[in-house]
Amino acid sequence: MTREICRQLVARGWHPVVVWEGEMSKAVRDYFADVPDVEFRILPAQAGLRPAHWSPLRKLIRETRPEVFVYAFNGILRLFPWIARLNGVKRIIYYDHSSRQIGFVPRPFPVWKRFVYRFLTSPIDKVTAVAGYTGKCLAILGLYSAAKTITIHNGVETERVKEPDAGNHFREKFRIPANRLLVIQVSWLVPEKGVDIFIKAAAAVLSGCPEAHFAVIGAGPGLAEYQEMAKTLGLADRMLFTELMRPTAEGVFEAANVYCQLSQWEEACPLAVQEAMASGLPVIASRVGGLPELVADTETGYLVDRQDHAAAARRIMELLINPELRERMSRASLAHAREHFNLSRNMSRLLDEWGISNRR
Repeated sequence: MTREICRQLVARGWHPVVVWEGEMSKAVRDYFADVPDVEFRILPAQAGLRPAHWSPLRKLIRETRPEVFVYAFNGILRLFPWIARLNGVKRIIYYDHSSRQIGFVPRPFPVWKRFVYRFLTSPIDKVTAVAGYTGKCLAILGLYSAAKTITIHNGVETERVKEPDAGNHFREKFRIPANRLLVIQVSWLVPEKGVDIFIKAAAAVLSGCPEAHFAVIGAGPGLAEYQEMAKTLGLADRMLFTELMRPTAEGVFEAANVYCQLSQWEEACPLAVQEAMASGLPVIASRVGGLPELVADTETGYLVDRQDHAAAARRIMELLINPELRERMSRASLAHAREHFNLSRNMSRLLDEWGISNRR
């Protein structure tokens, strides 16, 4: 999404400066190689509120002299807005991608805190949220005026050209038989992503659907624990664990039949769900955070309650044993993604909301 934003900024005659907290890897730099006129800068300790963190940002703003300042992947309560405003920035935008902790219920802060927080955020001209859920949370907390919020979902390449044999190559690479029905989850291997719920659901499905196969695509600190859990539940030869840098380019979604996102925390707007839908996969997701905004229950997939692995297993089974239902939801999922999650269109709307006019 950052690359697409930069591409469209350049096309509109603007000069984008992308600010990283640490050094960029070669893979990231290569990914931006086809976008001209993008400048990358390093700003250490972006999350800091201490005075020692003010000077580097002030110096950066004075060097780059931006008309528009956008900060994202940080909490809204930063000194960024005031530093930017006091150094001549005309428009200041907060781009909210925040997921929330498990079971989070937003409640208004005490009046005195809201007064302080609204002072900190008062220079912000607009808050763009990747899900209605995230914007609603901020507004209920009372961190800023709710009238400043606009919701635009994340976007993915819904019209990308797919390699016809990519799915077969993935299955061959990891020795997944062609006659197996593959159910996948792509996520960071942490409790918040509900990997343990996915494993428990897989074990329940396998007892009634022996042609099922499962894969968890991702890395994280829970890898060894989840591998042991899968082994204990009899999934040693039916559940693949592998880390892939770019699942969309390696045939993961093309190889699968069903996608799961059994998140436990209040997920904002996971790109993996959108990628799965753009690949025509029916999605089974937890009814948490912004996920109900992405998955149309009983149309593009199913929503299940948090931690309900039995319900997830039933829904997976329904899709695996009913190819007509799976095909109907597959078509609906793809159509929904193309209508609502188109990367170019959504990022164009985002720039319009940010007031980025065409200068060419």
